[in-house]
Amino acid sequence: MCTRAILTRQTALRSNCVDDLGTDMGEEELGSLGLQKMVFVPPKVTLSKPQMKAGSLSGKRCLILIVISLVVLVILLRALLNLRPTFISFHVASDIDGELVVVPKDFAEARRAACLDGSPPGFYIRKGFHVGKRDWILYLEPGGWCATLKDCYERSKTHLGSSEVAPSTKEFNGILSSDPKSNPTFHMWNMVSLLYCDGGSYAGSMANPVLYNGNKLYFQGFHILQTLMDFLIETTDLGHARRVILVGSSAGGLATFLHADFMKSKLPQSVNFHAMADGGIFLNYPGFQGKNLAEETFKGVFDLHNIKETPSVKQCINKQVKNEEYKCFFPLNNNKFLRSSIFATNSLYDTWTTRNFLQISCSYPKCDNKEKDYLDTHRMALLNATEEFRKNKNNGVYFFSCLRHTLLHHGVLNMQMEIDGVSLLNAIDSWYLKKTAYTQSMKIDNKFGTNPSCSK
Repeated sequence: MCTRAILTRQTALRSNCVDDLGTDMGEEELGSLGLQKMVFVPPKVTLSKPQMKAGSLSGKRCLILIVISLVVLVILLRALLNLRPTFISFHVASDIDGELVVVPKDFAEARRAACLDGSPPGFYIRKGFHVGKRDWILYLEPGGWCATLKDCYERSKTHLGSSEVAPSTKEFNGILSSDPKSNPTFHMWNMVSLLYCDGGSYAGSMANPVLYNGNKLYFQGFHILQTLMDFLIETTDLGHARRVILVGSSAGGLATFLHADFMKSKLPQSVNFHAMADGGIFLNYPGFQGKNLAEETFKGVFDLHNIKETPSVKQCINKQVKNEEYKCFFPLNNNKFLRSSIFATNSLYDTWTTRNFLQISCSYPKCDNKEKDYLDTHRMALLNATEEFRKNKNNGVYFFSCLRHTLLHHGVLNMQMEIDGVSLLNAIDSWYLKKTAYTQSMKIDNKFGTNPSCSK
């Protein structure tokens, strides 16, 4: 006979019955078995209204955790968005773009090369193709200068002073373009645009960083130039190049006059090397109101960036009188000591120089007679200053009277502007390829208003 567990409020015994007798049996049936029907009486329990227990974290602590989490998330997102390749990988979505490559930090630090903010330098690159695989254009970017610690600090927060905020890609136009229509001579070449992040035309030679308001600023432009060349030669086919042209615009054009021979020295002797300076001629010339802002600016850059220690200008500096070494930062002064062949394109009425150094804010047609006379006088000063440069038949010039600053990095190589029927493209080809007479690569425009192609 199966025994059944009798449950009470005090005890609960495990039943070892095989089958449940259930509650369907009547009292008589249970009595015959010597059992009583079990009735479950629930205990009297009074349930109180549920109350929320105070959390283990206060509202203030939760807010702090949320803020910290958001900050970490922003930092991670910024890091992901600013990832820079530290290896050579040239595949990009568009054939017209250059891809940013940042030099590995240890490679840069070993050579004391840093942008103004201390970040490693970099360059944009697009591989050449077909017959241009062994030909290279190395481009020095425009971007002005910083001549004071305050200006350099502000610059260090932009792409002109840091590789960390530089765009990942750069559209290549003008002489860097892969379009055969706008750039027929060079469109298949390897294109490298060196990131301009030092503010001193790649010429600074300060050994240690300078503190400004608790921030370190690095003036190592020349070390950047040297490091980028070393890295390119080690990681690309630049060391086996057939032809190389150094091109620079504005501050980069000035840099071309400073560093052309140095850049050539970094390449094998067998390389056919040329250089082109675009809007890079700046004169030591007073402004319309009498203040010489060009001299003030260049002297400030020269001293702050410690350019006197830069090998590119050593020969020039050795010929200067004491306290006038800064004059070697003016391109035509240093050019006297260069052996490289240079093609210079420059406006005789350069809009940047007119506004910033000559301190004339009007456009030539809207200037008064005194301002026009001053601009015409500056034109003649530029022609006189470049006379020795133009006597060298290995050089070339394209001095136009149109109101512009630079030409070569814009998509205007095929523009309709001409000087005596010769376009910029024709003049470059004449100088570089020696296809036509020497006079075709030495083109000088007349005064403003005499060249109808300027309005095209």
